[in-house]
Amino acid sequence: MVNPNSSSARRPHRLRERLKEATRDAILEAAEEAFARDGVQAARMETIAKAAGVAVGTLYNHFADRTALLDALMRARRAALIRQLDDALEANPRAPFAEQLDEFMKAAQAHFTEHAGFLRVLMEAEYINVGKRVLQPGEPMRQIRDRLGVLVERGVRAKVLRADDVPYFSWFFLGSMKGLLARHMKGAAPEPLAAQRAALIRFLLGGAKAP
Repeated sequence: MVNPNSSSARRPHRLRERLKEATRDAILEAAEEAFARDGVQAARMETIAKAAGVAVGTLYNHFADRTALLDALMRARRAALIRQLDDALEANPRAPFAEQLDEFMKAAQAHFTEHAGFLRVLMEAEYINVGKRVLQPGEPMRQIRDRLGVLVERGVRAKVLRADDVPYFSWFFLGSMKGLLARHMKGAAPEPLAAQRAALIRFLLGGAKAP
């Protein structure tokens, strides 16, 4: 009789878990592409299943319906984004403020470049009712603003930012960053990402007035 706690008994279980996780990841990748291309309300589960290389029944084994799938996608991408932003905040908190701001923007750009569909879904979901179970589109933005608040506090302590502008800085920065990302997503940004970040930081910290 095989001991269920033995390594040989655990191997098939671990293999099943890895296969299940790989299938789920493939479904989320296909869902991100479909929701971004076809729209949150028009994307079909059959199309997503085919793109993921699984049967429709398998898709429903993982996700009860389209709303549950959209919810899982938004939560997974949000969690990955927040981890990257947190890593950027923790990387070098004693660096000059402009460098910290650049690292933060670089982390956001990297995530949304890899998952451009997630940004499109977020933008679309801001204006439609996608179901009460779905992670609200404002939640990722709120969490980004919270982390921008950490940067703002550092900028004030370093006397780079004016304390009386603190209530506005995170909102203004986030709006500007969304604008750059949208411009890049539409293919209207020929400049390298580093140049876009540098221009935004110059504008935020120095203004648009000529020296």
